Amino acid sequence: MVKRKGDKTFPDRSAFKRLGPKSQRAARVLEYCRTHEGFEDIVPFCAQAVTLRPLNVCEGSTEGHSLGYVYLVRHGSRREYKIGQTNNPIRREGEISVELPEQLEPVHRIKTE
Repeated sequence: MVKRKGDKTFPDRSAFKRLGPKSQRAARVLEYCRTHEGFEDIVPFCAQAVTLRPLNVCEGSTEGHSLGYVYLVRHGSRREYKIGQTNNPIRREGEISVELPEQLEPVHRIKTE
């Protein structure tokens, strides 16, 4: 987006979104680089991006996945909320309460991959 502001010939971000998520974009760039000369130095970077597995992919098994929590806490007299993710909700609540001047109240947490 920063490059686009300074250079109107640079494609805007919707051009990249049309190519799909990062793994699909990397696969397309990898295919292009493998079929055209002069792009051999880019192939290792794209190959790595293609072989990396997205973190948000959930399958039936938890093998290879670390379990964590999505949490919702309420704080302040105005009833402000914070939602986030962590692998240790007790520690995270402690971290947040140190940063806030008012009482922190855990509302809900969901165990997930």
